[in-house]
Amino acid sequence: MYEAEFSAHLEKRFGEDLVTVDYRNYLHGDLPDLDVNPDGKIALIYGSGTIVMGGKNSNGLNDLITGAGMAADIRSAAEDESVKAIVLRIDSPGGSATASDIIWREVVAARAKKPVIASVSDVAASGGYYISMAADTIVAHPNSIVGSIGVFAGKFSTGKFFEKIGIATETLKRGRNADFFTSESRFSPEQRDILRGYIMETYNDFISKAGQGRGKTAEEIDRIARGRVWTGEQALGIGLVDVLGDFSEAIAIAKEKIGLSRDTLVPLEIYPHKRGLLERIRSGQLSLAEKQWEQTLNQLPLPLRKAVGAIPHFNPGEALYLAPVDFWNVSQAAF
Repeated sequence: MYEAEFSAHLEKRFGEDLVTVDYRNYLHGDLPDLDVNPDGKIALIYGSGTIVMGGKNSNGLNDLITGAGMAADIRSAAEDESVKAIVLRIDSPGGSATASDIIWREVVAARAKKPVIASVSDVAASGGYYISMAADTIVAHPNSIVGSIGVFAGKFSTGKFFEKIGIATETLKRGRNADFFTSESRFSPEQRDILRGYIMETYNDFISKAGQGRGKTAEEIDRIARGRVWTGEQALGIGLVDVLGDFSEAIAIAKEKIGLSRDTLVPLEIYPHKRGLLERIRSGQLSLAEKQWEQTLNQLPLPLRKAVGAIPHFNPGEALYLAPVDFWNVSQAAF
């Protein structure tokens, strides 16, 4: 619809005496004059991308959620007395187990102070679900990808590859398992057993905390976990989400939680705060190496680009709450 057509549509619906407000005046308008609730606001915190360890300044950049960054945003909103409720807008296939747990802890702490609503966009899988599961209410689209409660860890074994291209490597170590995560050799049987125990310990922590958030036992969560993914509609039936709906529904629920009607206009405090180009340059967030890396990534298909782009941010052998790329691909194709 073009501007002239839109103006004609408004005049037909509301009459020729329709009064309009320039967006600049609207942005600087007095809240009571705009019928907006002046007594509080809702924090809208975006968690979009792969979850990695990292600081506050890089949160939200390059399709990454940093543990320290999103945790700081949640903490800030929880401590802000003018914020009456928090809405987490999640679109993530997961990532670092440690970073996910850091964010989860802040959600638990925030929930003790004010309502926290999780709104699932396309994907809340594995770590993406982990950071959502402690919310008071989880809202998802019927076709959202939800769940993938599972964990994996491992390493790339490149020793044979180096041999083929004529590169000789040598490992110097002190201690039987000092070379546990070296890429020059495969895991020994003993190391595989150690890694398996580490993975199961991390998985059991996942299902235990999911049970706490969902009001279920770890055993009940285990029966619907083990890496399986569900649509939002299926997740509703098994208790992984509470309500089917879109972002507007999540905001409406947040309003009801703080005693307002669904029709009340409430200002949104958005996190992470967007940084301008000059601010990013001053903070050193744009480097030549990053630009070259971005150019390389842009040559890949979008689903693969999102997964590969996070690889440099994972530590060797780090446990990952990360859904397979294929599921991310399905969500991108479907929506």
